[in-house]
Amino acid sequence: LNVTIINEPYSKDRFENKTITTMTIKEAVIQSLDDIKGLANYQEIYKHIVVKGYYIFSKEAKTPDSTVSALHGDFI
Repeated sequence: LNVTIINEPYSKDRFENKTITTMTIKEAVIQSLDDIKGLANYQEIYKHIVVKGYYIFSKEAKTPDSTVSALHGDFI
């Protein structure tokens, strides 16, 4: 399995000996909605993505929760 970590804000040591899958932000939103199985706002979805490690937001990302909000709106 070849894994590319995109927008990695943390040291690579954090990921040593761990299996990592890379999702796009949209895939992470979809997976989070599937996991939550209920109503969720963009902040809850953003937190779920970060906690589960579905997508690694870059340090330079100024408003990652707003990005999740915009994508969340696509599903309404």
